[in-house]
Amino acid sequence: MELPVVFPATGYSKFLSEFGATAPENAVVFPVFDVHQHDEALATFHSLNKMKKSFERQSQRFEQVLRNLMVNIASTVQTVTGMKINSTNKLVEQSNRLLFRILKASYNHYSPKMEAEEIERIRNESFNYQDVAEGYQPFELKTSSRVLFDAVSEVWVAEDGSKTNFPFGMQQIHEEIVVPIVQNLLQETHAERLRIYNNIQDQKNSYLNKWHQDTEDFYGRNRAESADLINLMRSTFTEFLSNYNTLQALENTEKQMQAGGDLSDTAVKSVDTGVEDVSAYELQRRQYQSVEKDFADYVDRLKEDIDRRAEKFRFIENFDASLRDGDARSMSSAGGRTQALDERRKPLLAVNPLYAETSELAPPPAMEDLAQEHFSLNLNAIANKAIGEIDSLGRA
Repeated sequence: MELPVVFPATGYSKFLSEFGATAPENAVVFPVFDVHQHDEALATFHSLNKMKKSFERQSQRFEQVLRNLMVNIASTVQTVTGMKINSTNKLVEQSNRLLFRILKASYNHYSPKMEAEEIERIRNESFNYQDVAEGYQPFELKTSSRVLFDAVSEVWVAEDGSKTNFPFGMQQIHEEIVVPIVQNLLQETHAERLRIYNNIQDQKNSYLNKWHQDTEDFYGRNRAESADLINLMRSTFTEFLSNYNTLQALENTEKQMQAGGDLSDTAVKSVDTGVEDVSAYELQRRQYQSVEKDFADYVDRLKEDIDRRAEKFRFIENFDASLRDGDARSMSSAGGRTQALDERRKPLLAVNPLYAETSELAPPPAMEDLAQEHFSLNLNAIANKAIGEIDSLGRA
């Protein structure tokens, strides 16, 4: 006999230690499955087995009855096992649905259609002090936009009769207790925080101005130096071509003098290499342009990276806004990432997208190979095979 064991220092052990209890204390315990419901059937099976042994040498007819009984028992066990698995799955599904509804009770739910503009605004909110400062508009949902759950049709209904299956939820504690307290406390020190924000903004602007000044000076020097280098390369190449043509003319004159010995051969004749010069120059020009373009692209990428870092450094979080409406932004943003959720998290969307995204799940369930093998057994085929083996032994 093998029993499932949860070993220490494993994911299951950690999850059970954090979320489980060894004793229910005064809680009510409901037996989910009756472990003794098949005792009577097993006793009947044992009595039939004893009867079969007592009549082993009886007539052919009795053997046929036992064979049919074997097939029927196999079929019954197969059917009961499948029904038990299905009923267990349905029980788990119904329990989850009930649990999800209980979890949704701690939220105030609003119609996403009636509050679409406000939800979209908070989703795109950056909480950047330099963008909002004194002009920040707090996130507010109208009471008239609330929806109530209709247990009959299992949909959420608003005051105007509109229905939705996925309302926008806000934690009651956060909306009705935390937000007013935070707003009142921050109001008392608003002037002092403004001075702090402005001081931070002045310091960052000073740093950024110096930063941009230095980087622009660096880029300017590098561009000038690269242009000078390219011009020097071009002039050097032109001088090289001229000297190379002169060298070729001298070599040709020397060869003519050695071959003919005539005084007229000593005259240096210019060699027309215009076509070759143009081709060589065009090839080098393209190479120079390619290097120049690669360098310019590299400098542009550096500048873009510095601009991104400067923009990130310029950001000043408006804690007045984020502390009050940070949860609302997280809730609205989570609604756009539902397709990227893991398959185990998608059923939790019945509560809300943020709950599905941030909940801590138990370790994935594991099934032993032996259990998987037992589930895949076809008892009807096994019973028929056993009867066939008995027949073959009888004929032998």
